[in-house]
Amino acid sequence: MNPRSARPGAQTRAAMAVVTALVATGCAVSGQAVAPPAQVEKYTAQQKIERQRASAAAACTSTLNEMRGSLNAYNAMITTLNASQSMDELKGTDRTVAARLSRDVASLRGHAGSGLPDDLAGQMSRTADTAEAVRRAVTRKQRAALNPAAKKWDEARRGLLAVCRSYFTG
Repeated sequence: MNPRSARPGAQTRAAMAVVTALVATGCAVSGQAVAPPAQVEKYTAQQKIERQRASAAAACTSTLNEMRGSLNAYNAMITTLNASQSMDELKGTDRTVAARLSRDVASLRGHAGSGLPDDLAGQMSRTADTAEAVRRAVTRKQRAALNPAAKKWDEARRGLLAVCRSYFTG
């Protein structure tokens, strides 16, 4: 009897096994997938910038909204002051302004220390300092100090708005 006829298809199976083994080893990837270090650094830096930009825009949005209320309260106090010509007759508007400015200062300082980009953190700190000066003038009923403090506060708020604009449009 012919040995080849004893196992029909044995040669075919053996040939298929060899081909399968060759294909499997030829397709196998040794080692690990690694991105070029420069590409990884660039991607990581871009992600950090995007996170900072989003954080900056969110901080600007909340801070500017809070400050709008403080400005409205301040303007109401000034209207009352102009009518009465007395820091002692502000009908509680001074307490409202002081409370709102205290919240603004805390918020601005909190945002300034939260990893925001340097330009925004610096402007938030400056705005907090000027808001604090207005708050002090109001609570101490220092009418002579009020206008200069308010002018610096206005300049700082405008500066903050300008810096924030770059994070809204960037």
